[in-house]
Amino acid sequence: MHKNAALVGLALMFWFLPDAAFGQMRKHAWEFDVYAGQVAFANELDLDNGEIGGIRVAWNITDFIGFEISADRTTTLVEKGGGSLFPLLPPGQTISMEARTYKADLVLNMRSSLRRWRGFALFGIGSIEFNPRNPLPPGVVQNNTESTLVDFGGGARYFIKDWLSLRGDGRVEYAPGDTFTNARVTLGVSFHLGGKSPRDIDEDGVSDVKDICPDTKLGATVDAHGCPSDSDGDLILDGLDDCPDTPEGWPIDDKGCPTDIDGDGVVDGADECADTPTGAVVDDPGCPIDTDEDGHYDGLDACPGTPIGAVVDETGCPMDTDGDEVIDGLDLCPDTPKKVVVDEQGCPIDSDDDGIFDGLDQCTGSAPGTIVDETGCPRIRPAVGEKLILEGITFTRNGATLEEDSYPILEEILVTLQYFEDWRFEIQGHTDSDGTIEINQLLSDQRADTVRRWFVSRGIASSRLTAKGYGEASPISDNLTDIGKQRNRRVELL
Repeated sequence: MHKNAALVGLALMFWFLPDAAFGQMRKHAWEFDVYAGQVAFANELDLDNGEIGGIRVAWNITDFIGFEISADRTTTLVEKGGGSLFPLLPPGQTISMEARTYKADLVLNMRSSLRRWRGFALFGIGSIEFNPRNPLPPGVVQNNTESTLVDFGGGARYFIKDWLSLRGDGRVEYAPGDTFTNARVTLGVSFHLGGKSPRDIDEDGVSDVKDICPDTKLGATVDAHGCPSDSDGDLILDGLDDCPDTPEGWPIDDKGCPTDIDGDGVVDGADECADTPTGAVVDDPGCPIDTDEDGHYDGLDACPGTPIGAVVDETGCPMDTDGDEVIDGLDLCPDTPKKVVVDEQGCPIDSDDDGIFDGLDQCTGSAPGTIVDETGCPRIRPAVGEKLILEGITFTRNGATLEEDSYPILEEILVTLQYFEDWRFEIQGHTDSDGTIEINQLLSDQRADTVRRWFVSRGIASSRLTAKGYGEASPISDNLTDIGKQRNRRVELL
């Protein structure tokens, strides 16, 4: 009784197993099986262990529930009486028996991660018939010829092909009416036909039986044996690799595509300069380009056409510290004063060579050798109608010959005449009041003419100059003192 209760509990356990434990066979597939095995009959039957041969037909209702019917035959012997079949048997008498079993079972196909193995549990009902193979000896009576059975058990299939498997199972047969229990073990060959596709746990299109790599990631491309490939060797399987042609050794992201850490459009595996600043223009190897060689990369350089050698600011634009429009670095005279005109090398121009740079020189046409002031103009600059007293011009006493001290002053006045070349001048001679009016008039005429002729001899056109004496008629001081008289003895330029 204890054995029977345990067997009933085992059957109930199989009944309440969750669906997740199953799902290993092809839904709506047929299974045809031939099998052989051995039966251990209950002691109550007084039958020797017998050899089984039978056939089985099954249909998978779902991928985890199947229904099967089977029929088999067992040959055995009765060698002594006293059992429930033959209470009395003459000594030495042996009876050959045949047991025929018919069953209908519900099969629960167990889940398995093994590629070719499929486990199962089953339970069902059936009947067993006990038939002597020969006429019974006189006086021998058979008490029981048929019993109803409840059976349950389990086993496993090993798939050789998707359509062919070896099946082994063991089960217990319990006859509730006659209270005996048999045990049996069988091994058979099963043929699987129809139904849905064979089991493919990793869903790679290759059935588990054929799949050498049954745990392939979903979506990976596999070969005929179900094994994934990695054509570019980046450890991201083909089918999951968004960039299946990545060169070997290149850094990749989780999708199998080459990374570009610095975002310059050249992937890290081919980038010889992987830390390029964002926005810089790069060449084919991924290195920043500096076309104008100013230390600022193209793309970040606000002035990409800077001449080579120029000094630039932080934006890459050339600097012109002295504001002469010749940029620093190319400017040979970087400290040129403001407003000065410079040459192409940035150095000041002094076109009249008077020591005052063009741009600051208010009189750029000074003749060579002209003595000029800080504005670049001759130091003596008369206005139209203005008289200039040529102080320092002296003559011999009571004569019209120039004394030597007069020449430097005349040279300076010569510059003025040369510069104002479209002007005409009157050279005026004056005396003090010593002597007669006639002599002083003559002397002033002669002295004025001496100065005129000196200028003409230095290249001043005679048509630009007139000489006129005014004698003592136009004094600028008194004639009572030597100083006053000296001031009155003068030459003026008008």
